[in-house]
Amino acid sequence: SGALAALAGAQRAANRADDARATLDRAVRLFPDDPSNYVRLALFQRDMLDLEGALDSAAAGLEKHPDDLTLLRIAATVARDLDRIDTAVKYGERILAQSPDSAQDRFIYATLLDRARMDGPAAELYRDVVEKQRDNWAAMNNLALVLVRLKQEQQALTYARRALQLQPENPAVMHTLGFVLYKVGSLGEAERLLSRSVSMLPEEAEIRYHLGYVMLARSRNAEAKAEFEKALELNPNHEEAPKVRDMLNDL
Repeated sequence: SGALAALAGAQRAANRADDARATLDRAVRLFPDDPSNYVRLALFQRDMLDLEGALDSAAAGLEKHPDDLTLLRIAATVARDLDRIDTAVKYGERILAQSPDSAQDRFIYATLLDRARMDGPAAELYRDVVEKQRDNWAAMNNLALVLVRLKQEQQALTYARRALQLQPENPAVMHTLGFVLYKVGSLGEAERLLSRSVSMLPEEAEIRYHLGYVMLARSRNAEAKAEFEKALELNPNHEEAPKVRDMLNDL
């Protein structure tokens, strides 16, 4: 098993991806009682952007090794990335049953509940993670967005500011704080942060939707229209799109 893993690694380093995949498949067939073979295969498939294959390999491994935490984590996060949220949450439940005190695993499960829009339980888990990991800016950032959905904007503002203190050059964190500031009516600071975020991530539609709302709230309709039109061009299927199309008729 170890020799095959080393061979697959050498093949991959030599850009022989098909050979590496064949070697990893062989390791699984020859040594099915070693869960690390399923792990290596699933991670390879994920890295090759074969998410369906990665999920299938992780699931096959879990049939033989149902309590393997690494396989559960891979299955949960790949199912999340495939937008199979119900499946991801079920894997997350199994992770938490195996590892109830791990901040890492509580964070993974929180992200799954977050995607499932189970906001109350997600917020509770994110808070717990932040208490255990005071530098976990991602948990703070995500918690801020969940709290906005729960209409707890002042609490959201606290966590979003803490996240930006830890990640002052991160455009995604700037976006979150800018959006929260818009929600609490601090339009000048919101515009500054969202504009900078757009300059760093110009192809990210959601930031432009939110910047458009700020411009509209500041009665700068031409700028709002420009942001909304660009946002619709980038992602016409975003959840904000129907609302924005209706608003554009009045601008």
